[in-house]
Amino acid sequence: MAMLNGKKLLLVEDEILIAECEKNELEEYGYSVILCHNGEDAVEAVLSKENSFDLILMDIDLGKGKKDGTQIAEEILQKKDIPIIFLSSHTEKEIVEKTEAITSFGYVVKNSGIVVLDTSIKMAFRLHHEKTAVQKKQTELLSANDKLNSAYEEMEAANEELAATNEELIQMNNQLINAENEIVKREILLSSRLDSLLNPEANSNGIDLKNAVDIESVQSILDNFCSVTGMVTALLDLDGNILVSTGWQDLCTKFHRVNDKSAVNCTESDLHLSKMLKSDEFADYKCKNGLWDVVTPLFINGKHTGNIFTGQFFYDDDVIDEKYFEKQAEIYGFDKQAYIEALRKIPVYNREKIRHLMLFLVNFFKLVSRLSFSNILLAKESSENLRTKEKLQQNEIQIKQQLEEKEMILREVHHRIKNNIANISNLLKLQAVSTDCCETREKLHEAIGGVESMKFIYEKLLLSDNYRDISIKEYLEDLVKAIVENFPEKSKISIYQNIEDFQMNAKTVFLIGTIVNELITNSLKYAFSGKDCGLLSITLSKHNNGIELIVSDNGSGFPNNFDPDKSNGFGLTLIKMLTKQLQGNFSAENNNGSICTLRFAL
Repeated sequence: MAMLNGKKLLLVEDEILIAECEKNELEEYGYSVILCHNGEDAVEAVLSKENSFDLILMDIDLGKGKKDGTQIAEEILQKKDIPIIFLSSHTEKEIVEKTEAITSFGYVVKNSGIVVLDTSIKMAFRLHHEKTAVQKKQTELLSANDKLNSAYEEMEAANEELAATNEELIQMNNQLINAENEIVKREILLSSRLDSLLNPEANSNGIDLKNAVDIESVQSILDNFCSVTGMVTALLDLDGNILVSTGWQDLCTKFHRVNDKSAVNCTESDLHLSKMLKSDEFADYKCKNGLWDVVTPLFINGKHTGNIFTGQFFYDDDVIDEKYFEKQAEIYGFDKQAYIEALRKIPVYNREKIRHLMLFLVNFFKLVSRLSFSNILLAKESSENLRTKEKLQQNEIQIKQQLEEKEMILREVHHRIKNNIANISNLLKLQAVSTDCCETREKLHEAIGGVESMKFIYEKLLLSDNYRDISIKEYLEDLVKAIVENFPEKSKISIYQNIEDFQMNAKTVFLIGTIVNELITNSLKYAFSGKDCGLLSITLSKHNNGIELIVSDNGSGFPNNFDPDKSNGFGLTLIKMLTKQLQGNFSAENNNGSICTLRFAL
């Protein structure tokens, strides 16, 4: 048996006897159980600072004139997040669907047994744990999205500032360094919040650079960068594929890169130097086609994924030898005049300006790297959340299917229960016939009366169209007949019955039947002792939204100084408990015999 010491449950059940039995069974399984017999007390108990419940077992029917269990559950869930399992005898589709709209933690049919109830409680704890984890992930994801949106806003601001002059670029570089420090701080916070959800060393192998980076946004920013500085820029993957380019010189696009032989020099230049660089570094080199290029690598989560180029220029301290380029035109078969005209358009920069421009590009793509990796983490988290959601949906479908199956077999179960009750009654009758002890025989007849009361409930339910309400007249008349038939001296007792015919719910009918059984059995045992005949009267009427039950006899009456409030007999104690559950009043008095009256409101 699984023991869950420390798990505190709130059991909301208006039927006192059932509540006590369920409490005892749950405590045997290691749970701590607090009882409430109505919805208002349940809400007060949940909101009390003294209580902290792990789960609520909620009955649906909580007494006439009161809020039902679904209403109380909604009121509680508006104030506290507590898993709720509905515990009810109802199996109607509309009632089950109503509870599904409130909570998805379970619906257990009463009398399913402690094993089924314990299993449902454990499943509810697991579902609530998963639900809480998903909510936590969603909250963290929203926080991460807010931070990323803030970072993108900063990047757009930087895009607008790229229209500044060369002197402004130096200032912008300093601003980006400060922004980088802020992003590092935010990245640490984001990493700590996602640490429980993601592998701290997330796998970045196989990152597709064109999917990891917002190519369109980078293209737009570099276009603006080129318009301000005149600098050529390009973003290439490790295979040499150009993902972003802007401002390329005609000397390269119309000659070097379109010629198979000279293009080999371009590819070699694109790849060889970047392989030796580390993150945050850049270097310039003169390509084999005679122009200066500058390269810095792009790292995402420590993984080299691409390279950022600028170049196709001369330094202002270079000596440009046109004869060298005329010779290249001859080697590669270029139009010499057009080639030299393109050469003369190549820009010239001083080394200090190139240094500042590269500092800007290095810091800009560091920002791009961090944003790209964050996008990868978020995509992974979204996928995990989707799988969790699908799992929860599958669990809910399984629970719904189980409820539908239970509803289909419930009537068969009631048939079997009725048959079992009949067998118990027959066994008791055989014992009563076979025993020579009068006291034992009387106790057996009392037990038979209680068993017959339950049997008639099931018989009437099985014949009822709505499987919920039954005729009080038919039930009591059959019950009284069965009780009297089991009484040895029945021939000297006359029975008078005046019972109105109307429908009542099975739960209330059973309570009335139990009380009638106790009262009739008591009259048959004691009222007519030593008498040759007697009259027993049962009257039940409905008026002004209330019920009045009178059981009387013309026997010897109650003993002198009899006070029902002070009596400790089992039968009268049971009657008082059931009267309390009906929220009614019970009285007993002498008047040419005994008169017992029960009144309660519908």
